Amino acid sequence: MEYKYWFAAEFPVSAAKKHRILQAGYKPEEVYHLKEKEIVLFCAYFDIKQEILINAKKSSDMGEKLREMEKKGISLVVIDDRDYPEKLRHIQSPPYGLFYKGTLPKNSVAAGIVGARKCSEYGRSTAVSLGKILAENHVAVISGLAAGIDCAGHSGALAGKGKTYAVLGCGPDICYPKSSREIYENILSHSGGILSEYPPGTQPLPGHFPERNRIISGLSDILAVVEAKKKSGSLITADFALEQGKEIYAVPGRICDENFEGCNQLIDQGAGILYNLEKFLKDCNLKMENCENILKCSQLGLEKEEQLLYSCLDSEPKFIDIIIEETGFSFLETLHLLNKLKKQGLVRECFKNYFCKKVY
Repeated sequence: MEYKYWFAAEFPVSAAKKHRILQAGYKPEEVYHLKEKEIVLFCAYFDIKQEILINAKKSSDMGEKLREMEKKGISLVVIDDRDYPEKLRHIQSPPYGLFYKGTLPKNSVAAGIVGARKCSEYGRSTAVSLGKILAENHVAVISGLAAGIDCAGHSGALAGKGKTYAVLGCGPDICYPKSSREIYENILSHSGGILSEYPPGTQPLPGHFPERNRIISGLSDILAVVEAKKKSGSLITADFALEQGKEIYAVPGRICDENFEGCNQLIDQGAGILYNLEKFLKDCNLKMENCENILKCSQLGLEKEEQLLYSCLDSEPKFIDIIIEETGFSFLETLHLLNKLKKQGLVRECFKNYFCKKVY
């Protein structure tokens, strides 16, 4: 683990070069123990300045640094570890290692929520609602803990009693910005995670944030840009998502509102229009992590009429007229049965007169 820590934390070359080194068959300990003549050839081949590697090899007390890290509740997972997030293995320039507090995202459905730091109240409330409905449907929320939209998305996920993960542009032991401290702590106390490719103690330098954006999009199956100006950093995340083959959605804004110029631009370029939260879930065909928990009517002990009505519903909203047509019940009978199933917690009314099975 000491050599893995050294390669992740003490060897200051880009993630792309580290990945290329690994792809060439080198192990971290082999790089660390290169002899003088080997360093010349190695650095020439991988286009690395020799002094960078020579100085990195002077790093000492790696065991002590690992112990200090553990005292802070920080763990390290690297790309050849079983617990490394599977989605990140397949992106361009995957981070060699992730330093994290709490838990790592599972290989299940996740959505990224990004947007402006100085956001409108409309943008903030939209991000909260989006994070909440995703969490309630067992979709993990990925964001960056920044003020504004990021924190609103995290807050919504926490309100929906779901998992949310923050990817930082600094060490995982540093809460940036400081105003996000409460969200930072709540993420950890609700079994989420704080992740970074930067080791503990790394300060939040401007150049780190575009790099971390590729991890936000990489961990996400779909990206929602909630509010963004024309030159917003969120558009960098959207570019990464596009490169990675992820679905991108944007909340539309008024044509005269500069806070939504970036969102409108994304829509113009082909992004999905996020104008309705329930439709967002439907359009993305997001599958629930615990699909085996979708209740089957045969296991519910329902009366015959209730079973018939319940069996014609699914996870997508269905209009009451279609339910009547499929079951043959009258309007009043259908309404009565739907109300009984709602009281039992088996059905919910998604919109007015649109019903679906409730998923646990």
